[in-house]
Amino acid sequence: MKFIAVITAAAMLICLAACAKNEPETNITAPKTEASTTVSTVAESEGSSPAPETSAPETAAIEGLTPVYDGTAIAEAYLSGDASGLDEKQSAIYEAAIEAINRFYSDSMTDEEAVIAAHDWIVENISYDENMLLAIPKQSEDTENPYGALIKRQAICMGYTTTFQLFMDMLGIESKVVHGSAEDEEHAWNLVNIGGNWYHVDTTWDDFVPEEKDRPAFHLYCLVPDSVMEINHVWEKESFPSADSSDLIYYPSHGKYAENKAAASEILNEAYRSGMKFEEIMYDRVPDGFGGVSLDGVSFNKTAQYWLNDFGDYIVVVYWLL
Repeated sequence: MKFIAVITAAAMLICLAACAKNEPETNITAPKTEASTTVSTVAESEGSSPAPETSAPETAAIEGLTPVYDGTAIAEAYLSGDASGLDEKQSAIYEAAIEAINRFYSDSMTDEEAVIAAHDWIVENISYDENMLLAIPKQSEDTENPYGALIKRQAICMGYTTTFQLFMDMLGIESKVVHGSAEDEEHAWNLVNIGGNWYHVDTTWDDFVPEEKDRPAFHLYCLVPDSVMEINHVWEKESFPSADSSDLIYYPSHGKYAENKAAASEILNEAYRSGMKFEEIMYDRVPDGFGGVSLDGVSFNKTAQYWLNDFGDYIVVVYWLL
């Protein structure tokens, strides 16, 4: 499933990625979900631990659904140091996965840091298969598995998800593939266990198309609880552990939570001074007089437009900086 928002102020097309496309109804459109609201605006006022055993994916193949790639042999080869049993394609994935891990991971990282680093590497280095967004979708070869993601750097949601799963298995972090749906389309993402609590990670929905050079990873669906995912994701909850904790939501621990307009301006000014083109900030959800979300304080004088995402208990605003 893929969301589309057209923002005329920058003549940009953003798609919150997943597995298919929703057609925009108007020139400036919000995704057809309660989870996100797109706002286009010219700014207003101011401003090594023992390795666990790996296991095959729990999701059984269901007729008509994208198969879940089993990277068990590759992960076990990495953990054992013996890749002699891998076939040619597995060996290519193995080498590419090691190269990626060597770039984003260090032994000093906590599990939380490793999960975020893997998420960011995937979002920043893999492109969504835009052939799937054509009027008559046509999936490119291998985009549903880590070969397409790691070798060709192109994937659909299952390719993003199974690549993240492979990284977690190789790093010894417990993770599961969730094969469900989003916005009435087949979709896949991950659940990870950190410190005894489970969290959702959806690398596909944190990647946007078309690709833009030097755009950072966003973290709207990185280490979030069930309450965030169930706004627009559907899965068999009884088949997976509950993700009830909000402790590791990305923004508060990474200096991207603002209690008020002054705090937001400080974050955005620093981003602007650093030459960043984008910034994301979490705010408390404050309803307006009509029961919607109050926009007071979310604009910024160096912002061409912003995109407001409503997650029920809080909102996240993604800013395009001038």
